[in-house]
Order: sequence, then structure tokens, then C-alpha cells
Amino acid sequence: MFAALFVIVGIAALLGGIAGVALWWNKRADQKAYEALRQSQEDSVRIIRDRYLTPAEADKYDTIREKIEQEKPEINARIRAQMERN
Repeated sequence: MFAALFVIVGIAALLGGIAGVALWWNKRADQKAYEALRQSQEDSVRIIRDRYLTPAEADKYDTIREKIEQEKPEINARIRAQMERN
């Protein structure tokens, strides 16, 4: 592993000097951070149920959906009014 790292560092040093090595290393760290963030977002968004909802749970969600549908016109009106003011 160290031999491969020395080869990469040597090639980068030849191509771009120490600054090239630093840029390569930062890009690699940024990529790893991006991949970790993306994976955590995918894990948090995915919802998997291993069972059906009970009738009580289904009623609860239906009630929430109905409330949302009733509130949509009011919410949209507030948004339109705010957009017109700006």
C-alpha cells in the first residue's frame, strides 16, 4: 500500500509539484465526504415496511391526508400573496 502511495505521490510531484499532490488529496477527501453524505441521505429517505398498516394506523394517516387537502388552498393563497408583495 505504501509503495502505491509513494508512486502516486511521485507521479503527482512530477506533474504538478507539491501543490498537485495537495489538490489531488483534497479532491479525494471531498469525493469521500460527498459519497458518505449521499449514502446517509439515501438511508434516511428510504422507508421499508415489513407489514401492512393496522386499521387504526391507516385511519390516522387518512385523517392527516384529508387535513392537508383541506389546508392546501389556504397555503397556496398565502404563498401567492407573499409572492405578489415581493
